[in-house]
Amino acid sequence: MKGLAPADTLTGKVQRALTDEWQTQAEIVGGCGRLTDTEYANVRPLLERLVREGRAAVKHVPSSQHMSGGYHVYRRNA
Repeated sequence: MKGLAPADTLTGKVQRALTDEWQTQAEIVGGCGRLTDTEYANVRPLLERLVREGRAAVKHVPSSQHMSGGYHVYRRNA
């Protein structure tokens, strides 16, 4: 498994914002600090890549309040 990316990259910011607790994408973005519009647009694809690489975990939370029928939460893989 790969280690932490440099803190000044988007990957590094997201990795440092991920915790052992389940978090929504909005909570992760909030933990990243100030992001540019381009960085903000790339958070979801980045989270999906971290999940594929085994560095993060994802879980679907069913909810009838969302048009998609739910939302995803993420956490750091131990």
